[in-house]
Amino acid sequence: MLTNELEQLEHSTRELQRKFNDVIAPYRETLWRYCMLLTKSPWDAEDLLQETLLKAYASLAQLFQPLYPKPYLFRIASNTWIDQCRKRSPVQIPLEEEMMKLGSLRTEEVIESMEFLLNTLPPRQVVIVLLIDVFDFTIKEAASLLSTTDATIKSALQRARQCLRSANARSVQQDENPHEQTKIHHAVLNSFVEYYNRRDVEALCSLIDENITEEDGSVFRVYGRDQMVKSCLADWQNEPRVLVSRRQTLWGKDVVVVLHQCEGDEYLHSIMYLSVEDEKIVKWQDYYFSRELLEQASGELQVQLDREKNLFGNS
Repeated sequence: MLTNELEQLEHSTRELQRKFNDVIAPYRETLWRYCMLLTKSPWDAEDLLQETLLKAYASLAQLFQPLYPKPYLFRIASNTWIDQCRKRSPVQIPLEEEMMKLGSLRTEEVIESMEFLLNTLPPRQVVIVLLIDVFDFTIKEAASLLSTTDATIKSALQRARQCLRSANARSVQQDENPHEQTKIHHAVLNSFVEYYNRRDVEALCSLIDENITEEDGSVFRVYGRDQMVKSCLADWQNEPRVLVSRRQTLWGKDVVVVLHQCEGDEYLHSIMYLSVEDEKIVKWQDYYFSRELLEQASGELQVQLDREKNLFGNS
């Protein structure tokens, strides 16, 4: 009985998820740009985007007030990123009390100075500059998003603008690759590519831990090897199109890139990141539905994006 009730909830939730995706679709690209500016990494931007969407969807039932999609999403993304920064480094730089009369910065000026900005100012001030000088929120709107006063926003904004202008032509020396190299065992990854390309489910399963987790952003999640065999691996084995995989280092991560081959051309179909423990794949992160990340990767890899697929999983 309980199982049937949960299954009914699953179907209802999927329908609500589709409606939610339709509502936020016009704002995804702008939200992705915002996450990219905050994190400076497509992988971290995708994580922040997905966490924001998950929180936005999960919080709807707890809110009893009018909501506007863009401010709602930006508020969650801002607070999530600030919380992440606080966990990494709890020290905050105090705001200047005196306000300075400086005009707004050009968007290009802010973007070019992002490294300096992120290494000089506390996270809250970074968010304020981006909201106002890049994404055109008003001071009043930014204050509402961050649950503070207009005066506090103005003070923080003026300090941030002054620091940016004082940077001039200086550059901040930073590690070009802040991400640790993945611990994927090379033999496992090579075997995965080999088995994937010959569509050998049995051999592929020999690499997969029985308690594996597979997920694709906020679209789906599968627990356990047996369930994978029944669902996504079965679909993949019966896929009529020619799909080939290859290993690729992308933005500091060792990933598997899947290409759709058609009439002599190749198209970017998906990207997979596999976590390995004790010679077994314990987590399978598929970016099949992550449109913004795939578009970014398409340019990086110089491969056209596969347009024959549904990037949001609403089919």
